Amino acid sequence: MNDMAKYFGVSKRKLHRMKKEGVIKCVSNPIKPLLTEKKKDRLKWCLSMLDPRSVLHDPMFKGLFDYVFIDEKWFYLTTKTEKYYTVPDEEQPTRTCKNKNYIPKIMILTVVDRPRFDSDGNCTFDGKIGCFAFVTYEPTKRSSVNRPAGTMEMKPIESITMEVIQSFMIKKVLPAIRAKWPREDSSKPICIYNKTMPSLILRLTINYFVRLLSKMGLTSESCASRRIHQISTSWI
Repeated sequence: MNDMAKYFGVSKRKLHRMKKEGVIKCVSNPIKPLLTEKKKDRLKWCLSMLDPRSVLHDPMFKGLFDYVFIDEKWFYLTTKTEKYYTVPDEEQPTRTCKNKNYIPKIMILTVVDRPRFDSDGNCTFDGKIGCFAFVTYEPTKRSSVNRPAGTMEMKPIESITMEVIQSFMIKKVLPAIRAKWPREDSSKPICIYNKTMPSLILRLTINYFVRLLSKMGLTSESCASRRIHQISTSWI
């Protein structure tokens, strides 16, 4: 207020009176992010998700029934401390690991879609395509009281590389989509959306994906910046 009064050459009392009368007002001006070309492209893509028939009256998003959503999450195989209920003479379970700060983790990849319902409200497709664990099976080298040597033992894949993701996408995700995708939607393209996968791994995986589909005689389109990959359903 002092700077403003000095700038206009009036007293502070007059400025307060002008503010009280509504001649001037105090407003806050927050800084706004710069609208870059990349953000403009993302905004256009968001607007493309609107149903064109509803834009003029009541804008609504598309059904997105042709989208397959993929997400990954890490889980600890156990916790530092667990609670058990035992009888007085029962021994407590023995849980061991190298260090309590290095508990093994396992990555789970989940693939879902929107569920489908018929006119009577009955669920015709629950949208659950698959849930895949990043694990390997190796034969045990030594025998124990619980199993003999050579028994297949499950071990988590600790290093998730580009080759591992490509293998899971091609060998597990695609066959699961192909087996469970509703036949009434077989004429529509499928858009595979992944939000959390690193952009570099996703881009390299998509390039490998495109080459594989072209060898199979299938059409495909991709946009790595939006983490979406569209494939034809002629293979279903």
